[in-house]
Amino acid sequence: MEDYDIRKYRVEIAELLSVKVDDVDIVAESTTAGYKGFHWITRLKLFGSHVAHGYLIPMPGCCGVIVSTEAYVNYDQRGKGIGDVMHRLRIELAADRGYTCMICTDITANEPQAKIIKKNGWKLVHDFNNKRTANPVSIHVRAV
Repeated sequence: MEDYDIRKYRVEIAELLSVKVDDVDIVAESTTAGYKGFHWITRLKLFGSHVAHGYLIPMPGCCGVIVSTEAYVNYDQRGKGIGDVMHRLRIELAADRGYTCMICTDITANEPQAKIIKKNGWKLVHDFNNKRTANPVSIHVRAV
């Protein structure tokens, strides 16, 4: 049973962008396709064009933890609040699916993402330098 309401997120995006609700399409679906195996994807389209996405992937070995990853908003739509709305959708989707804890990482220098993470109650648990990319990375957790 789905307790979350996609329409409320569509309405919020429409208000942020001053467009009609019918011009906003949000999909939250489970899939086994792709290189990630079983996961959920959230996608936002505006006037039929892809605007944002993010994934939720169950953590191997712990059925109560889900990883929020690859959150992305197109460059021309950034700074409008879309990332925050889609972030809250993923949190609600994780709760609806029965998860207890979420984990996410972000590149430490990504200030817009850091603001979204802080605003939505995540706790910083570790910082490290990724040897594979040379990026400084932060790991965050939050209860669902």
